[in-house]
Order: sequence, then structure tokens, then C-alpha cells
Amino acid sequence: LSGICYLLLCVIIIFVLLRCSDALHDGMFYSILKANTSFFLRTPVGTIVNRFIQDIAVCDELLPYHFTFFTVLTFQALGVIVLTFSVNQIILIPSIIVIVCLLLVF
Repeated sequence: LSGICYLLLCVIIIFVLLRCSDALHDGMFYSILKANTSFFLRTPVGTIVNRFIQDIAVCDELLPYHFTFFTVLTFQALGVIVLTFSVNQIILIPSIIVIVCLLLVF
């Protein structure tokens, strides 16, 4: 069961990251296409391409790490809530408040 959940998590992460990367790339590309011609006359093509590559590299390196961290933290928080509720129903409300506060901090 743990292996299936981990595989499902990996597949979800891959699809979400591909969509995010595609949306960021498309947004950057459309903003370049909408730029005035004076921008292209003043800015060398190498500078535009270099900036484009750096931004995409940052998105491809940082986005997976942060999304994975967020997903794992969310599943851990849900696990704590379910376990707490199954053991003692009175502690459910304070545990939800603590988990929400932790999620807001991180």
C-alpha cells in the first residue's frame, strides 16, 4: 500500500510539474512576443535567450523540490488528523488548528 501511494504521489508530482513548467514557459514566451520592436533593437538576442534559459532552469530546479515538500507535508498533516480522530474525537479541533498554523508558517 505504501509503494502504491508513493507511486501515485510521484505520478501526480510529474503531471503537476509538467503543467506548471509549461504554463510558465508559455507565459514567458507570450510576453516576449508581445514586446515592442524597440525592445528587440536595444536588447541583444543572446541576452534574451540567456535570461529565458536561466528562468526556466530556476523553475525546473526549485519547483519540484518545493512542490514535493508541500505535498509530503500535506499528506503528513492529513495522516495526523485521521489518526488523531480515530483515537480520540475530542482532540480533533485543536489538532486541526495546530496543523493549519504549521502549514501557514511553512
